[in-house]
Amino acid sequence: TGNVSNISLFLSSPIASKCLLAAVNVLSRFAVSQIITRFKLFAVSRSYSAISVVSFPNANPKGTAAAFGSHARKRMVRRVMIVYLAALYVCLILIDPLAGIFVIAGSVLAFLIYYRTCMHYFGGMTGDLAGFFVSGAELLMLILAVSGDGIGRIWLRG
Repeated sequence: TGNVSNISLFLSSPIASKCLLAAVNVLSRFAVSQIITRFKLFAVSRSYSAISVVSFPNANPKGTAAAFGSHARKRMVRRVMIVYLAALYVCLILIDPLAGIFVIAGSVLAFLIYYRTCMHYFGGMTGDLAGFFVSGAELLMLILAVSGDGIGRIWLRG
């Protein structure tokens, strides 16, 4: 009950209410399509990560990524993830064409850099590298989605 009372005390504080109002203000500036686009980035990065687990050689044959990859039906997983990525890409372009193109370019670039880094510096992929890729790719795609959206707004006004 001590933790619950501390949480309720914080939530009733002026700082918490200002944080909540700021979050609502930021979210209200986004259109529904922009929010949906941001959630699709999550699926894109994880799809590429699944492809890497079943496609890249493993740097550590006894590691976590090797364990997941060894029990998977690799060809099936790869095909399903490629179809899933294609569907996500179509949705991204239909929702916001310019931001979608930026996201697609960013995700492909991030995946190519990830492959090169895994092979050149580590001799294959590991679970830690897959996690690093997911975080980095999501950040890059988010930056590019916002940039594409901003460029689209400027272009439409001009």
